Amino acid sequence: MNHTRIIVLIAILGIATTVGAAEVRTLSAEVESTALKAVRLEAGVGDVDVTVGGGSLIVASVELRPRRGGLFSSLKAAEKQVQAIRLEPSVTGDTLVLTLKSVDEDRRFEEDWMLTLPSHLALSIELGVGDIEVSNASGGLDLELGVGDATVQVIGGPVDIEVGVGDITVHGVSAAFRSVEIAAGVGDVRIIAEGRKITGEGFIAHSAEWRGSGDSDLDAESGVGDIRVVLE
Repeated sequence: MNHTRIIVLIAILGIATTVGAAEVRTLSAEVESTALKAVRLEAGVGDVDVTVGGGSLIVASVELRPRRGGLFSSLKAAEKQVQAIRLEPSVTGDTLVLTLKSVDEDRRFEEDWMLTLPSHLALSIELGVGDIEVSNASGGLDLELGVGDATVQVIGGPVDIEVGVGDITVHGVSAAFRSVEIAAGVGDVRIIAEGRKITGEGFIAHSAEWRGSGDSDLDAESGVGDIRVVLE
């Protein structure tokens, strides 16, 4: 049995489905991370909450909530779609990919993710609409969010955050970074690093930067929204 099959088997055994009065379905998976270097999550509409800690297991859980897609859409059709969805983790190179497998690409549901990751893994998230929260990231972080807010706590590793419409808040350790560059098309930007406050410059679009003695770079950009970076 090869490595990919082992991971899929663990995910299938980890699925727990519940349907209550709110018609919420929960899927879950546990994956051994020893041979992996990164995790990529691809989601549509919903929130993502990530905690980085110890151990070697990647623990993923997603709650699915059916919703109407428009005035004439059927809630029953949305509920049927939710029941047909599968969570099947896959491996590409040394990266674990987490995404939902659906018969219909027109997703009529919200997906709220909760992830727990080992500290050595880099994390990449692509989310259409929703909020992202990440705690204690240390292996590298790459976030791409269409509409919503991103709130991140980083201990180390490169950080790249791009938001179309929404605010970005980053708390980190100043000793980990050699450069911080932030920019907002419409919105205010501020860096607070080791007690020094750096406010954004520009007439409409604002940008700010800071240089430190660390090894990693932190880049954050929002089309419309405020950006605040605090390094201590």
